[in-house]
Amino acid sequence: MTQFRSNTINLNLSTMLKKKKILTYLMIISLVILSGCDSDRFSADYGWASPILVEDSIISMSEKGMVFVVDTNLLPVSGESENQRPAAKFSPEDSHQNCDSDYLDMAGNAIYSTPAYSANNNTLVVGYYTGLVVGLSYPDLSLKWCNFIDPLSKDSSGGGFFSFLSFGTRHQPDTLIGNITVHDGLALMGTSKGFILAINTDTGNIKWCYNGKVTTGICQPESVLGSIYDSPLVDSGKVYLSSLDGSVYALDVYDGSTKIPNANFFQTESKSALISKPSVQSGMFIVTSLDRNIYVINKKDGSIITTLFDDSNKASGRFWAGSLISDNKIYTVTTNGRLYQFEIDTSGRKKNMTSVQLKNRGQKAGEDILITSSPVLMDDTMIIVDSISGNIWEISLSSFQSGNTVELSPVKHGSDEAWEGIPSEPLVIDRTMYFHSSEKKFLCKKDLQKDTIGCLSVTEK
Repeated sequence: MTQFRSNTINLNLSTMLKKKKILTYLMIISLVILSGCDSDRFSADYGWASPILVEDSIISMSEKGMVFVVDTNLLPVSGESENQRPAAKFSPEDSHQNCDSDYLDMAGNAIYSTPAYSANNNTLVVGYYTGLVVGLSYPDLSLKWCNFIDPLSKDSSGGGFFSFLSFGTRHQPDTLIGNITVHDGLALMGTSKGFILAINTDTGNIKWCYNGKVTTGICQPESVLGSIYDSPLVDSGKVYLSSLDGSVYALDVYDGSTKIPNANFFQTESKSALISKPSVQSGMFIVTSLDRNIYVINKKDGSIITTLFDDSNKASGRFWAGSLISDNKIYTVTTNGRLYQFEIDTSGRKKNMTSVQLKNRGQKAGEDILITSSPVLMDDTMIIVDSISGNIWEISLSSFQSGNTVELSPVKHGSDEAWEGIPSEPLVIDRTMYFHSSEKKFLCKKDLQKDTIGCLSVTEK
């Protein structure tokens, strides 16, 4: 069973979670927020991967580990539409060439890692929670290759709830939660055991893997790095990943080499967990942390330029989500719904910080809110979604002009519709947002400034 050694992060879950969701989200929060886990495995029915745009189609994932090419014209303007056949689909339960059936049998159901597309060879790279990574040809989603991020995964037992009763040493397979980034024919990702690796998108072979030292073709069983639930950031030939041990790791994107001991580019003083990737602003990185602080660090050497909060001026909550940068303004939101807007000058010093507070209908500001997705921008409107309730806030950028805290209720509440919970960042195309529902596993869409939401359940037969 999972044991946690870290007690550095304490969240008042009773005010963040609805009673009927407590067991599910206690499990998820425990996994992701608490660092120092003896085991990273847990049972899950579905993931929190976001839909992505590939050429003119949307790629969506189901709770059974299937991948679909969805015709957005099939999504209704409002209500639900079911049993529409997708343009193409991939199911690990089907028989496939180019992949050992034993590998596909271990795919599992959950896809937490948002896929990525390599336009160079028309390959969609999809990672399953169990550590299976597949390359699918676009647009028909036929299987090109498959591989495991953990070399011992194929030979390990399937586990299950009573796996802890097994006698002797049992290998715990590595897992994939962080999103995949594709760069120049390489699929880059970090794992729960602290590996950073690059997979050739054309062949599926591991080009390099870093666990404290670089290996080629395979990842070694152990790593000295902390667990990574972050999306890789590629900038100026390097790949950066945040970690639950409070570090940002930096490696050469093409060969995994580093001149920094253990690739540790930056680490918070308290070693408080980092979940989201850094944002880039004028030669600086903006790093959000669960220690209620935002760090501005030098992109050249990882040194801290400034911290935006201190003991006398603390943020109202913890930062799980990453930052959005628009017109030199930086936006980031706490788990309890305080949305900050600020600027930094050319030297990295903070200026002009204001905020707005999100709230639920009929409740106190910040009550029963869990924000884990970064803000997204549609025109001059900021979109924030709630991971549990499915609340959607549309916030005009003019809301920050007063300099005072403004309490904003959602324009759409989860209980108004057929879903509960938006577990991943929405996809924004023009004036329309697309998102996955965690309750009924729909792909849904909402037009900006319209009340109606339409959801599509794609057949899995």
